[in-house]
Amino acid sequence: MEDKFADRMQELADLPPELLEQRWETLVQVANNTDDVTKVRLVLIACGAKVDREADEWFWQPFREHEQNFKIENGAALHTPLAHAAARFLVKDKSSERTAIAVRLAYNAGLKPKHQDLIDEAVDCLRVTDVPVPAPKTFNAFWTTTTKSALAANPGDAANLEALHGGTQAVITALAQHVNALSQWAQAADGRYTSDQRLIEWLLNGARADGIAWSALPPGVAAVDAARELAQFLADPPQARHEAMLLQVLAAAGHEDTPIKGGVKVPSGGEAPPEALLPVTPILTAVATNEELPKKKPSELALRTLWEERAAAIWIGQ
Repeated sequence: MEDKFADRMQELADLPPELLEQRWETLVQVANNTDDVTKVRLVLIACGAKVDREADEWFWQPFREHEQNFKIENGAALHTPLAHAAARFLVKDKSSERTAIAVRLAYNAGLKPKHQDLIDEAVDCLRVTDVPVPAPKTFNAFWTTTTKSALAANPGDAANLEALHGGTQAVITALAQHVNALSQWAQAADGRYTSDQRLIEWLLNGARADGIAWSALPPGVAAVDAARELAQFLADPPQARHEAMLLQVLAAAGHEDTPIKGGVKVPSGGEAPPEALLPVTPILTAVATNEELPKKKPSELALRTLWEERAAAIWIGQ
């Protein structure tokens, strides 16, 4: 059981150790049983959303099985920290990228968990780091003076020949594995280089895919469409350099970073995000339904759209 979880539970009530341990085990069970829909819902509950008796039975029922007095109605004081801890459990071991993405989307949409640690751990989970060049495996020397002398004295000795054969085979196998690892690393590095090169070309082009300059588009439309185009180049969640590049597009277009006026729509349209993401993708939803964009700064619209667009692609396996 995590110490931070125990401390936060004890802040709510003085719990006996066995109940605290059972609550932790149940929390882990709930977290591990979440799917693409309930992961998002878990994050929303962690941000203060009210638990629905019917829709959120997956969340409260396992706790009720062990705690007959576990509140369902008016239980936010307990539901929120439990969901927070469950989301952190998924994010911390980096086994659930989608939970971390849901945290980022919720934060973008103005929803914040009670404690900053969930946001910090989600950011860390989504950070992509360059993989170092694979290091070759080292071996104890087997072609030694002793081995050479033994073979020279008795070339047909089975034990010496077996040692030489085994050592040689181990080195050849390791060499083949290292070459394979280097090949995979080189392919991944080349893919990253090619992707970054395409991004730079896109940035320098200064125009939307249809040839219309970003400067010729309304600020809100330029922000959303630039973000959606940039997202198509990405294979991972957006990184800081991608966000900086997107802001460069808007700056180069000469758009002032002031809140857009009402009535702005994105005529290019698009598909609605996956249903699981609807609560945390308001911009893509507005675009898909031809509704007005939120009255936000172009920079904020762009960054939120970038994350929403990439998240939607990850949810459908792209």
